[in-house]
Amino acid sequence: MKVLIAYDSPIVYERLTGMVSNLKGIETIGHAHNASEAINIKKEHPDTVVIILTNYTYPQYRQRCMDEEADFFFDKSTESNEVTEVLKRLAHA
Repeated sequence: MKVLIAYDSPIVYERLTGMVSNLKGIETIGHAHNASEAINIKKEHPDTVVIILTNYTYPQYRQRCMDEEADFFFDKSTESNEVTEVLKRLAHA
């Protein structure tokens, strides 16, 4: 499975890339600078799975991301391990 990571912090991007590279069957293929860029990619490639990981988990942000067809929305401070589990499930589906 190929993934694109959207994040505006180079340090966090590197950490996410490292986390993904440790997962069997998953390859990081690119980078978007924000959620809007990632969601636009989904519009061009509807089979793309978009996972949002953020500190801004306000209901209005969650709703906007889901309205824009994000597939998952996680709180970075409490649910970051969920991203790994979702990626593993998707890679083996």
